[in-house]
Amino acid sequence: MCGICGVYNFNSLGVNSNDLKLLNNEMILRGPDEEGYFLNNNFGMAMRRLSIIDIKNGSQPMFSENKNISLIFNGEIYNYIELKTELENSGINFRSSSDTEVLLKSFIHWGLKFIEKIRGMFSIVIFDNNLNKIYCFRDHLGQKPLFYSNFDGGLIISSEIKDILKIKRKPIENNKTILKYLVRGWCEDNENTYFKEIYSLPAASYMTYQNKSLRIIKYWKLNIIKNYDYNREEFYEIFKSNLKLHLRSDVPIAFTLSGGLDSSSLIKTALDLKFDNYKAYSIKSKFVKENDESSYIDDFVKVNNINH
Repeated sequence: MCGICGVYNFNSLGVNSNDLKLLNNEMILRGPDEEGYFLNNNFGMAMRRLSIIDIKNGSQPMFSENKNISLIFNGEIYNYIELKTELENSGINFRSSSDTEVLLKSFIHWGLKFIEKIRGMFSIVIFDNNLNKIYCFRDHLGQKPLFYSNFDGGLIISSEIKDILKIKRKPIENNKTILKYLVRGWCEDNENTYFKEIYSLPAASYMTYQNKSLRIIKYWKLNIIKNYDYNREEFYEIFKSNLKLHLRSDVPIAFTLSGGLDSSSLIKTALDLKFDNYKAYSIKSKFVKENDESSYIDDFVKVNNINH
């Protein structure tokens, strides 16, 4: 988990570096390993990093060689090695092993089409200095958050609403969204948040912002084939292949293990892939006996010799 933010300010004062640092410090718990900043007159971006891939050389913001394109992102690109190979075969050179650089050079090489090639969970902000234009992207299922809001003279983007509240000092509650949450327990079915005029970029969408004009475009929709027969072997091969990509990391991986099918399937499949750079964790309460799955956990750990 990382945190990203950006401010586009049209007033004559531009973006204040102290304000940008204040916003970035609000997200320190999202990324305690590193911080980075970029200021260009009326636009500024910042990020807090939790280092996973290429710890030494994956710092952000990351820039094109001519400094015209700058990028920050929160998330992980699972197929970055395959994309990097494809780009290298096109004559593109790399200075790091990070998925961030793969994103940057994918955008430069393929333009907006790059979003159709990447597999991962992500929120991405790109600034094109030549066009004075911002691009924001959110992953297919909306796993990584990205919020935005207009304010007097500009636009603010952030991984967290509390950054936006630092600039919009008098927020107004969005009672319709609050009521929807209280009634059914969730409200992530549109771009509205608990505050009026603060929005969530929809999943599988990208946003452009230029000359005070904001556009949102859908880039993907799940194709449901209702008459597709379930094939156990095919499912397992796809599941295993997908998990193999997710296990790419330069730091140890942790699994949370309940007594349920989902977490057990992930760990057992990782073991089938001969993956051993992990630890598994579980939690239970000595005060609450209802729904205690510890006996299932203990049996699973014992049978499979889990590093628990």
